[in-house]
Amino acid sequence: MSNILFQDYAGGIHSATFYLGAEKVELREDNIPSIGGSNEYNVRLNSEDIDGTIVRIGGRDNNVTFTLNSIDVYMTAKDDYYVEQLSTMSRTAQNAGEENPLFPWSWDIRFTRYDLATKTGVLDIGKFCSS
Repeated sequence: MSNILFQDYAGGIHSATFYLGAEKVELREDNIPSIGGSNEYNVRLNSEDIDGTIVRIGGRDNNVTFTLNSIDVYMTAKDDYYVEQLSTMSRTAQNAGEENPLFPWSWDIRFTRYDLATKTGVLDIGKFCSS
């Protein structure tokens, strides 16, 4: 992570720039007090929009203090993924010749088991060892 660079000047755009790893990620919301307003932006990675994403940032700005309450990233997969038991979403996408669909790529979803009696699946979410 780099230093956080913040711009805040009268009549200008309030913005902060920081890096997650080596790539530039842009999460943008122009109307912070209004969650889910008419301005919805995609996540941008290295100046390229990531399709199927929506960013919503919640907070308050009274022109003296800016308070950040939440950063939500909504993602919709381009396709349906059928993950085999004990496999992960990223491995399934990779086997299909696609990139990992899970932003910011530092986590994964693993299908652990399925209970036939209750018709319930168990998913683990996190960062898993490669073994």
